[in-house]
Amino acid sequence: MALFVDNLIKWRVGVLSLSFPGRAFLGRIYRLILFAILDPALKFVYRLRIAWKEKKPSCLFLSDYRLIKEVRDHFPAPSMLGKWAKTGIPSPWRAGYAGILSKIHTAKFRIQRAPWILPETALLSPYLDCKGFAVLFSSLLNAIGARNELWIGLPSNGKDGHAWVVLETDHGRIAVDQFNGEGIQEPVFLLEHPYAIMINF
Repeated sequence: MALFVDNLIKWRVGVLSLSFPGRAFLGRIYRLILFAILDPALKFVYRLRIAWKEKKPSCLFLSDYRLIKEVRDHFPAPSMLGKWAKTGIPSPWRAGYAGILSKIHTAKFRIQRAPWILPETALLSPYLDCKGFAVLFSSLLNAIGARNELWIGLPSNGKDGHAWVVLETDHGRIAVDQFNGEGIQEPVFLLEHPYAIMINF
C-alpha cells in the first residue's frame, strides 16, 4: 500500500510538471475524482461508521469540521497514512518529524483557502491550505505514535482563521504550520494567534 501511494503521488507530481502531455486535462480529471467523488464518499463512510459506533443517527449529518474532530477521536491513525508515514521515516520519531515535513512540502503546492478535507484526501491532494496541511501532518504524526495537537485560531484582528499542529520536541512545544517550516516556539506563535482552541480530544 505504501509503495502504491508513493507511486501515485510521484505520478501526480509528474502530471503537474509542465513537460507532461495532457497535463491540464489529467489534472482536472484527478481533482474531479479526488474532490467530487473520493472525498465525499469517504466522508459518508466515516459518518456512517461513527453513527453506527455511537448509535446516533444524527452523526450522519455532522458538518465537515465536526467530522474531522470525530474522525480524530474514533480513527486517529488511518492505515493508508500509517503505511506511507513509516516508509523511509527514521526512528525515533523526532528524527522522523523533519522527514514527514519534507515529504509534505516536497509533494504539495500551497494555497490559501480550501474546505476541510479528510487525512486520506489530504495525502492524495496536489495542494493544501493550512487546514489540509495541519490535518495531514498531525495524522502522519499520529500514525507513527508521535504525540501532537491540532489547533485552530484567529489572529489579533479576528480575521482569516488558521490551523496548525503543536508537538513536543527537545526544544519545548513548537507550533508548525504550512508556512513556518520547522516551526516556532508555541508562546511566540500564540502572540500572533491569541484566539485559539485545540480541536482534537
